[in-house]
Amino acid sequence: MTFSQVFAVLMMVAAIFVFINERFLHFPFTIGLTVLSLGFSIILILCELVGIPFGHTIFLKLLTLIDFKTFLLEYALGFLLFAGAIHLSSRDLKPDRGLIVALASLGVIFSTLIYGVLLYLVLEGIFHIGLGWIDAFLFGAILAPTDPIAVISILRDMKLPKRLEVLVSGESLFNDGVSYTLFLILLSMKLHPDVVKTGDVLRIIGEEIFGGVLLGLVVGLLIVFLLARIREDITAIFVTVASVFFTISAATTLQVNGPLAVVIVGITIATRVHDIEIVCDPKSLLNIFWEMGDQILNGFLFMMIGFQVVFLTFFEQLWLESFFVIGIGILGRYLAVYLPVLIYRKRMQLSCNRWNLMRLLTWGGLKGGLTIALALQLPESALSNRIQALSYMVVIFSIVIQGSTIRKAVSIEDFELALKRNR
Repeated sequence: MTFSQVFAVLMMVAAIFVFINERFLHFPFTIGLTVLSLGFSIILILCELVGIPFGHTIFLKLLTLIDFKTFLLEYALGFLLFAGAIHLSSRDLKPDRGLIVALASLGVIFSTLIYGVLLYLVLEGIFHIGLGWIDAFLFGAILAPTDPIAVISILRDMKLPKRLEVLVSGESLFNDGVSYTLFLILLSMKLHPDVVKTGDVLRIIGEEIFGGVLLGLVVGLLIVFLLARIREDITAIFVTVASVFFTISAATTLQVNGPLAVVIVGITIATRVHDIEIVCDPKSLLNIFWEMGDQILNGFLFMMIGFQVVFLTFFEQLWLESFFVIGIGILGRYLAVYLPVLIYRKRMQLSCNRWNLMRLLTWGGLKGGLTIALALQLPESALSNRIQALSYMVVIFSIVIQGSTIRKAVSIEDFELALKRNR
């Protein structure tokens, strides 16, 4: 079968899953697709283990025709980040920009350090899986980012107050770039321990972070110039789609941070076109297109995440380790956001309960496709296979368990009352 035929089959499977979820399960859209695709994969694996030829081998061959890592990093991630960022202007970010920057930078670094130490002490100290310190911190960088695709999707269903939604989604959009850069630095240190120097680290930071921001600003301002002179929705749609393709391609060619560049393009457009009706009108075809495209691509991505279980090795051997890593992920996230929240909560002038805000940022710090994409970039080895399997378990727990219970974990009424008191 060709790639297009496989894609068509998977889209039909997704359509059936969407119907089953809406008709019987009533999960949020993305969670429902993840649960059903995960359940389908587990059924195939169990049938294979007990000797029932139920199509596991055929399904595995079909999925290998889709390069999930390339699909995620070079296409899906860019479009989904842009779809989230184009509705998030700098004016929306301004009230809590200090906390957002702190969470997206220091929070990621703290998370990586905390995860690295705890992962080494547990996985190497207890389970002896051959994890070195650099491997532990590399694993920590994989777990550090909160995935904006997962977060924004869940927040839409929660109907949080606008300011809190901007806070959580803004952090998730920006910490991708920091996490990706930190991952590249640590990966370089692992692959070339005798070559990497301070100058190399600074060069990677400069190329990835500042290069990505600069590329995003240049492309964003160009698209703003074009949109200000466009009157037809279809033309605006074509221009914005082209901008995402170009930014992703240019970032790859220039070796700068693609996810960060795409976010900057979206935010630049949202900030500079506040007086352009074709962009600001929520009922315009441009906004409808990006919302619909976001939902469709998002659903396909989460279904593919559920299907990835059929590729994992060591899966059946890592249940106990998975529980520890999931616990470390939650604890590390809580400790990483504690200090920024403590510092900025008074400046935010929010009179909501501090522990409620901490629960939102901790339990709502979902892991998603980016964590899997980073894990898949590790050089092939038995240890890498274990890290990939454990990362996958963290993502599944995050999407299915945290995503479906976040409404019960936080009090939305507390936030609404706090915001009203500070108006």
